[in-house]
Amino acid sequence: MATVRAFQRSCPAPPSRLSSRFSRPLRSSRFSRPSFASAASSAEASKASSDSSSSTMALAASEHQFVEKVLVNAEDIQARTAEMGKQLAAEFADAKPLVVCVLRGAAPFHTDLTRAMQPAPVGIEVDYIRASSYHGAATTTSGDVQLTTAGAADVKGRTVILVEDICDTGTTLRKLVDYCRAAGANSVTVVSLLNKQARRVVDLSDVDLRIAFEIPDEFVIGFGLDFDERFRTLPYVGVLRPGTDIN
Repeated sequence: MATVRAFQRSCPAPPSRLSSRFSRPLRSSRFSRPSFASAASSAEASKASSDSSSSTMALAASEHQFVEKVLVNAEDIQARTAEMGKQLAAEFADAKPLVVCVLRGAAPFHTDLTRAMQPAPVGIEVDYIRASSYHGAATTTSGDVQLTTAGAADVKGRTVILVEDICDTGTTLRKLVDYCRAAGANSVTVVSLLNKQARRVVDLSDVDLRIAFEIPDEFVIGFGLDFDERFRTLPYVGVLRPGTDIN
């Protein structure tokens, strides 16, 4: 945060000096833009997470000590989301799509993506479904996918767009797609923020899967993704530091 210099209580400065002091623009900064082949160092990532004065960014700075490196920075997430939103809006303009957020991890991506779907398709609706295969402080999927569909909209005859945070083994995604199809959805498209192809164990060749970013086989947090319910508010996607103990 910029530090405000207090006025000295001596004689007031001449108008020209006062003007120069208050007309200097604040330095603006952005998140570093690490490539996936060579991610930013922890020091660069720490600088990136501390460059904003918002409350969310303040939280990110305090939680950043648990991030080994940044894989996808906030600027790239927003740019890619805007691009995908525009494409989806054009493709489903006349389909009255039902855009379903897979809670909880996909919430930030779902919100930004649906806002980016402009011009908004006529009849577009949003809904939410809960799915989880990671439990507690585990860093690998249990393989036991729990779906909570109570209160979810009827997908029968609908054009469904499932919005996911990450697709890795494909177990959760397979169950979600099969659920929607069995419930009578007209079509099912999946949009995932991240894809971890190296961990795929389930065949998804029949799934219309749209990916924002490919990432390596590392446990990631931030932008909705958590470790034992922590780190969801980080504005970027980063790798959890090995051996992290948050207790």
